[in-house]
Amino acid sequence: MNGKIKSLFSCILIVSFMTIMSCASLGSKANISRPGALSKINCISLTEPVLMQKDGKNKIEISDKLWYDNARHRILYAVKEHGLESMICNDSLRGIIENITLEQNDPTLYDRALQIDQTAATAVLRTELEIKVGDNHKGDSNVIMRLHDIETDEIILDIEFNTKWGVNYVTKPTVIMTIRDGISGAMGKLAESMNRVM
Repeated sequence: MNGKIKSLFSCILIVSFMTIMSCASLGSKANISRPGALSKINCISLTEPVLMQKDGKNKIEISDKLWYDNARHRILYAVKEHGLESMICNDSLRGIIENITLEQNDPTLYDRALQIDQTAATAVLRTELEIKVGDNHKGDSNVIMRLHDIETDEIILDIEFNTKWGVNYVTKPTVIMTIRDGISGAMGKLAESMNRVM
């Protein structure tokens, strides 16, 4: 009898693990369209994130200051979180990123980051968030990051991270949580893709 319980528990554990892993892989994808160009990138420039609210099939740009400031902060923090500081070619900007903390949310940091000269950049990272809002400010975020060649503007790497399928929440998450988790997940895919070709 004890062996049957262990077997049943093992089966439940395996099925649970497979479900979690399949949800995580359903929630993210990375498409390297130009591996040769990706392997030559040594400096990335950042741009303003674009926040869109998804309402059915329509998308409208939103300017909710709290969401926007959180997205901007999380982009800088996610660069640090995933060890991509070396891809930032300006010492002042690298210093801002290296000193940023998770709790800190100074909206002027991103403004200063964008004002720093980044002429040495070989690629530009553009970030768009599609936010689906439900009841009580709960929702999901779909983060799209595209790494473009600075000279040709061609897409080198296309990343998508969806918090609905890529993150396992115990309760329905707030929009702020999904913004943070979505950006972190997408930046993780960026780091993973760059490490794969380096």
